[in-house]
Amino acid sequence: MNNIGDFLNNSKGLTKNPLGIIALFVSLIYGFACLVLSSSIANLITPEERLPLIWFIILFPVIILLAFVLLVIFHHTKLYAPSDFRGDDSFIKVLDNKSIYEKQLDEVITLETAPIKEEIIDLEDNLNEQNESIEPITPDLELPKIVESQNENNLMIKDDLVKIHKNAESWAVQELSLKYNIVFQSNISVSTAYGKLQLDAMGKNKETVYILEIKYWETNKSDKKLKLSIQDFLLQSEKLEKLFKTNLNLKLVVVLVFDSLRNVNGAQFTTFVKSIYNDAHVEFFEYSKLKKDYE
Repeated sequence: MNNIGDFLNNSKGLTKNPLGIIALFVSLIYGFACLVLSSSIANLITPEERLPLIWFIILFPVIILLAFVLLVIFHHTKLYAPSDFRGDDSFIKVLDNKSIYEKQLDEVITLETAPIKEEIIDLEDNLNEQNESIEPITPDLELPKIVESQNENNLMIKDDLVKIHKNAESWAVQELSLKYNIVFQSNISVSTAYGKLQLDAMGKNKETVYILEIKYWETNKSDKKLKLSIQDFLLQSEKLEKLFKTNLNLKLVVVLVFDSLRNVNGAQFTTFVKSIYNDAHVEFFEYSKLKKDYE
């Protein structure tokens, strides 16, 4: 009876992280196997009755070993609990290169699937004002070829676009590190009660936690998808407040890096951001200027 009590007490410590749970599972399975083997071996007379149990005892460790190897190779960051790290910062830093690439690839897809802005010029009215005898231009006249040509001129290799997004994030983080006089950690994952949140960058001083959401965008693309992406980030403000605002102030910063700032309506973006989360701040950068300063 004491052995069972000791096992139950010791098993509580194993349930604190995934590795412990795996060890507890293996121990229980082998415990049940030994119990069956010791109590029923006399009743298993024929080879057909004994073979399943024998093969289980042989193959089970091999299967567990293979599963463990796969976990260590592909999902090693999921084998630990927050308590296994020295501090919260250590747990926050965990984000592998594959996750970073997938996040940046999602940004690329969002940009590339956004339609190109079409500045519609009413040629028909202009021509009628000049000469009423000129026939109206039909919508089918060469317009599809022009749009197709614009699309062709904007086609880029996927990896090149990912590199642009990566550079935009890196250079913007460096620029804001100088501006706010703090060190930012880029591409981090934070575990919360709501699940994991991926953040482009986070930095803090004694009073404030700064969280950056960095977006690269081209001015010839419709900004509707950009605004939806910004909205998704800002709607997580409640979760982030519960996570960080207990001890420090929280400052959400939306960082917009455009290929050109010439036609960007900064006031409109700022109004949009503050309509969702009033305490958020907006920073604007031009990619070519960042490239000149940091490349």
